[in-house]
This record gives sequence, structure tokens and C-alpha cells, in this order.
Amino acid sequence: MKKSPQAQVKKENQMTPYFAVFNNHINNADERAREVMKAFYSNDLKELVKIEKKGKGIMIIFQEEPSLSTFLYTGLVTAFVNEK
Repeated sequence: MKKSPQAQVKKENQMTPYFAVFNNHINNADERAREVMKAFYSNDLKELVKIEKKGKGIMIIFQEEPSLSTFLYTGLVTAFVNEK
């Protein structure tokens, strides 16, 4: 089944997880992701903050071993950045 031109454009405009985290200011994605993590995954948020401080910035998560904390944050930010 061939995708419509609109569907192709929409997918092309979506950011990958790396670029979504880099652009986490879009749609307040960073703040919203941290709010969700604080409400439901507070220990993972603490781990994320610890990793972030160790590397002096959030992009360090891509140089660390993957963990539930980094997976949650990256997934949430990517979803929030790419929403309409």
C-alpha cells in the first residue's frame, strides 16, 4: 500500500530521538517528560538527573549505557517533540 504524499511529509518532518532530545525545548518536551517521570518514575528521574550532571548536559545520555531512565526520557521527549 502506497502512502499518501501527506503521510510521507509527516514522517519526514518527525525528529529522531537524538534530534528530539537536542531540540527538547519544542513543545516544552523536556519539562513535560520530567513531569511524567516525576509522577510515575521518580527513581528513574533521579538517575537521569545524576547522569545529566555527570556529563554536564542531557546529550550525555547517548554516550552512556542504555537504561530504563534514558529510554523513558528519550521516548517521552521524542513523542512530545513530534506531536502536532
